[in-house]
Amino acid sequence: MEFKMNTDYSLLNSNNFDLFLAPRVGKLTEIFSRHLDAVDDDRAINIVDFGTNDGRNIFPFLKIMIEQIRCRSTKRDINVVLNDLPTNDFNELSKNAEAFQKDMNDQCLYVMINPGNAYRRCLPRSSIDLGTCTFILQWVSRSVKLKNQLLYFPDHMVSDLEKSEITCLAANDWKSFIQSRSWEMKKGAIIHVGIPTACKDFFQICSSTFYQLFQKGVISKEELQNTTIPMYHFRSETDIKAPFKDIDKEIDVKLLDLSTRKLRHYENKDIVDCVRSWMYHSMMDGLCQTRNNDEANDICESFFDDLKVHLSDRKWLDFEMFDVIFQKL
Repeated sequence: MEFKMNTDYSLLNSNNFDLFLAPRVGKLTEIFSRHLDAVDDDRAINIVDFGTNDGRNIFPFLKIMIEQIRCRSTKRDINVVLNDLPTNDFNELSKNAEAFQKDMNDQCLYVMINPGNAYRRCLPRSSIDLGTCTFILQWVSRSVKLKNQLLYFPDHMVSDLEKSEITCLAANDWKSFIQSRSWEMKKGAIIHVGIPTACKDFFQICSSTFYQLFQKGVISKEELQNTTIPMYHFRSETDIKAPFKDIDKEIDVKLLDLSTRKLRHYENKDIVDCVRSWMYHSMMDGLCQTRNNDEANDICESFFDDLKVHLSDRKWLDFEMFDVIFQKL
């Protein structure tokens, strides 16, 4: 069968692709091309996305990379693996993956879903040719109790012990991510990781808004302390480079490229509706330790109503993104 590439990305495109991955496509295409030069023509190529969510953010990028492979071979098997935590909505991802595969019209393309924690090994040894990860590294692997904050930000209502615990956890998570991918990558394979940072003002507004519910008597001190969203947006360039300085049997990868760029997130969108999608479930987990579902939901709705007032003059959220590319030795 003659391979026919559909290059109309409109059906599966997303603003997050344009924002997070599109600016790095040129660099990744250049490096990936060199990897393909060294690969036997009959060997399958495996592309993995960690933290896929519903898939729509990664599909436009996958199309570009698959097109690059198809320029060299129309019959080589291409395996796409879409990874996320077992708690992800895999029904939605399955529907989108099926639409993507149909849109590609490629008999040698196989799309698979992989439930798993990206801070641990998710795939067999020496299986990845190209990997991406855009959202995982903003999360830490477990919740850290913060007495006064919903979202961690340094130097305000946070103890030295809390600061030390979450900073060390974030460092260990990053090292674990690299170690796990190092095990899974083929020689010469590359992985791109996007790491958001510098959202301090937004995190402070969210935490202050939640703290005001405690001051009003809407939530108790226990509920304030139980409810924390496990995110960390405060890695520095030094933090990101640190694991690559200890290359050994567990980390046999090298840092190829590290850059930063400023971004406007949620521009021309309802900011609170957008952040609700990733804040709500963590808040419910904390509040449901002492409240039933309806009560916890009512508290969340009060929080988001107040947050909408506090963010009413914002047209977007400013933050920075580290773009990290590393390669298997």
